[in-house]
Amino acid sequence: SGKALRGKDGSMGMVVEGMNKERWLIFYTFGIGLLSLLIAVACSTWLLMQREIALIATVMLLATCYALVSNAIRIFKKFELQAGEVVRFNDFLRSLPKSEEQHEDELDEEEMDDPKQPIV
Repeated sequence: SGKALRGKDGSMGMVVEGMNKERWLIFYTFGIGLLSLLIAVACSTWLLMQREIALIATVMLLATCYALVSNAIRIFKKFELQAGEVVRFNDFLRSLPKSEEQHEDELDEEEMDDPKQPIV
């Protein structure tokens, strides 16, 4: 958020595009972790429970895995952006007028005069 809020012009767009690229890795990693946990639970049922109960628990866990994967695919397809639908922040930034002058309000703290000095 530091670069997005305090960076140069266009840095917000770069940050948002970078976050969009990274989100797929995060989603896939989360999904793999969740499925791995369910598989580990299924394995532990066979070690700790009787065969009949372990079979019922495994079937329930497999149904849960199927529901998770099918709903994830459905949601990804529903909210997937097509190539023509993508909006970039650079388009908005180009439409804004560029100011030639720097207003006193926009000065950094380092560029401002020392408040203890008298006004000349």
